[in-house]
Amino acid sequence: MTEPVQVPQAPAEPTRFLGDIHRLRGVAILLIVATHCLYFFHWTDHPQLQNALSDLLDNSTLLFVFISGYLFLHGSGSFSYPRYLLTKVRNVILPFALASLPAIALELRHDSLAFAAPALHELSLPARIGYLYLYPGAHVNYALWFIPVVAIYYLASPLLLWVSRRPLRYALLCLLVPLSILMHRPSYAHNHNLALALYFVPAYLLGMGCRQYRPQTLAVLERHLHWFAAAFGALFVAHLLLSAHHGKYTFTQPFEFHGQGAIDWSFVQKLLLVPLLCGLAWRWRHLRLTVLDYLADVSFTVFFLHLYVIFVASWLLHWRTVEVSGVGLATLFAAAVLLPCAVASSSRRLLPVWSRSLVGS
Repeated sequence: MTEPVQVPQAPAEPTRFLGDIHRLRGVAILLIVATHCLYFFHWTDHPQLQNALSDLLDNSTLLFVFISGYLFLHGSGSFSYPRYLLTKVRNVILPFALASLPAIALELRHDSLAFAAPALHELSLPARIGYLYLYPGAHVNYALWFIPVVAIYYLASPLLLWVSRRPLRYALLCLLVPLSILMHRPSYAHNHNLALALYFVPAYLLGMGCRQYRPQTLAVLERHLHWFAAAFGALFVAHLLLSAHHGKYTFTQPFEFHGQGAIDWSFVQKLLLVPLLCGLAWRWRHLRLTVLDYLADVSFTVFFLHLYVIFVASWLLHWRTVEVSGVGLATLFAAAVLLPCAVASSSRRLLPVWSRSLVGS
């Protein structure tokens, strides 16, 4: 039987509900859905607006990773590795597996480019299914790449807890943040799960550190939130005006930047956005924001299903990409959020015991 691992400086009530951080889940999922809606449209008539929205929204997954690290340490006052993995399998991996099925079926039926490479073309049917589960960025519900990547953190959780108990964590952050900024974000489609986990791990460790020193972190945010806002705003405006590249910085091969530049400004910007949003969530924690709190509750369902809504919208338009309009963008965004919310609500009402394992909420 695995002995509980006690985490130094963990709070006296490690499972106490953190409303401010939970609310950030709702913000994060809105940013992620909005990012994917942007790519549904042509922006020929509004290139500057596209650039601004891409810079503002792209790479918002970093916020999700930060929250994951924060909540991981929050619940680790008495940590049992087998119990932790079992919980993640039941509440994350199982709904991921179910949400992947339609996308995998479509990929296998239409024999798309996912298996065009010679090394993949001859794979058997079970091997193809396994490949698409391991690298879901290769199918139409490409946002699911996040789950195999975050599963690496689940598997490494004892190591992450060990790191959190030592001054080594500061040196790691000093090393890993510049590494992520220089390496850029790997392509999520093929063979880059470990590289993606390395790219985002500073955000996960930062979330753990902010939870470990929550009172001190909140005190800093209370005093200096305006400076974080100013830094984020200044970087956003400077990048929009001075950079020829907008949105996330990616690579398919290490250190091939394709004219994007050597610095991943998107990563830097989102690192500045994290304390800004944390500070605002803390300051506004007493406000009644029912819709945002509900979105936080069902954020995983929205994450698992929103790209299917966008896929159906493309099918209804016979795969034509249309010019963006305010009404069109708002309609698609609302549908991509509200239809998964309806699925989550129905599942909770009809199958309350199994809902989290089926749809993630």
